[in-house]
Formats: sequence, structure tokens, C-alpha cells
Amino acid sequence: GETAQQVTAINRRMLRDLTALQRPVERKAEIEEFLRIGARLGDELDGFFAALRAGDLAAAQERTSELSRLGRLFDASATDLGATTCAEGASELGL
Repeated sequence: GETAQQVTAINRRMLRDLTALQRPVERKAEIEEFLRIGARLGDELDGFFAALRAGDLAAAQERTSELSRLGRLFDASATDLGATTCAEGASELGL
């Protein structure tokens, strides 16, 4: 419901804001990969919440392993780019 909408809105706003930033040439490839992972994570979250709204618990459960994998990749990518505590968010979804 409302929490799902807030999570997806925050994710999309974060990715939009990050995409708009100037990319240092020496880290461009790493930043592009970080943004790609973030977008995939957002799409997977959308599918997860859509399955929950539809009452399809099996489909939602199937998405949890991919959400967890993408969350770990996103956190690792953020950490590689120099993030510290803010990189802990995706993996703390508990999925």
C-alpha cells in the first residue's frame, strides 16, 4: 500500500537525482554500473509490490531472492564508490 509507494518513489527519486549528477571520468563505468543495478533493483521492487497487491504470494516470494541479490550488489557497488552507512539500506529490507 502506502509504504510500497513510498519505497518505490524514494528509489526512483534517488536514481533520478544520482543520474543527474556529473560523473567523474575516472569512475564513469563504475557509476554507470551502480545506476544500472539501482534501476534493476527498483524494477524488481515494483514487481514484488505488484505481486503482493495482486495477492500472488508465490510470485512475491519468487522475487525475494533476486531482490536480495540485487540489494547486495547495489550495496557493494555503493561501497566501492565510497559510501558508508547509506550503502546499508538495500540489504536491510530483510529479503
